[in-house]
Amino acid sequence: MSNIAVDIYSTLLSSTVMICFGFCYGITILYGSRLVLNKTISIGDLVAFTGYIDLFFTPLFWLPGIISKIERAIISYHRLEKVFNLEKENLKLEGISNNERIHGDISIKNLTFNYPGNMDIILDNISIDIKEGETLGIIGTIGSGKTTLMNLLLRLYQVQDGKIFINNTDINNIELAKLRNSVSYITQDNFLFSTTIKDNISLFRENFEDSEIEESTEKSMISDDIGNMKNGIYTVIGERGIDLSGGQKQRVVISRAFLNKSNIVIFDDTFSALDNKTEKLLLENIKELVKGKTCIIISNRISDIKDANNIIVLDKGKIIEQGTHLELLKNNGLYNKFYNQQSSRDEDSILN
Repeated sequence: MSNIAVDIYSTLLSSTVMICFGFCYGITILYGSRLVLNKTISIGDLVAFTGYIDLFFTPLFWLPGIISKIERAIISYHRLEKVFNLEKENLKLEGISNNERIHGDISIKNLTFNYPGNMDIILDNISIDIKEGETLGIIGTIGSGKTTLMNLLLRLYQVQDGKIFINNTDINNIELAKLRNSVSYITQDNFLFSTTIKDNISLFRENFEDSEIEESTEKSMISDDIGNMKNGIYTVIGERGIDLSGGQKQRVVISRAFLNKSNIVIFDDTFSALDNKTEKLLLENIKELVKGKTCIIISNRISDIKDANNIIVLDKGKIIEQGTHLELLKNNGLYNKFYNQQSSRDEDSILN
């Protein structure tokens, strides 16, 4: 039974109880009034009887709500049971070493993808080549498949053989632990734990010195904010970074990329909460970070990706434009439309 079915049955039961109570109350008043007029009972008897009906109705009125909560609890239990019974992800493949991080070109060939159990195509015949040491910018409409593409690159979903290659090796032939250890993926969902800033940046790994973590905070433009805190990097923050502003949370998460020194770096709409000045300085630091590495920047802001070696524009799961910033501006397509819209907003903000 689904939550929708529970709502339907709960509403029907509540309505039935209310209608029955209304009939009972109406019959009591009409018939009781006749008995009072015939002096068969007193007015006090009638009032007392209607009071008993009210007392009887209250627990009946609670019944649909109690049944609804029980049914929802059962549904939630079965959902959790499905999660707990999922097969454990196999992070290792026999015969493949995890001693070194992978690096190199990324090649995506004719990739088409839809989520399991869903017929809608999310990515349609995607082909991309990213050379090692280059930066790829990705921009597109909401729901165009930008984040899904990165999830496939990390094999968070099953990928067909012969579709995605890193350094000419099919990612299905790369040990999962090795693949994910080689990629620093800074997502748009800035999840922070209720622990120290240090642990949030290092993700509880003990092999980093305090000086390395402090250096990463300087490069992510958050060191001054942390320096103003009483305990510095040992300051404990609330769940999901509730004690920090949106921009501070994003910069703490970005610090992970500077700390990990991965060969492949992905920024997925990571700069949306930053002001223009901080964003500009941070992007300069990121240019130093990704030198000689493969970098992917996903953003809906032209300013974040305009310096990329190659930019692709996604719409409804398809690549509709591809080229450098200047080449795409000349196309007078969707990228040019984004650029004009954002330029207009920037001018308005300056005038105001």
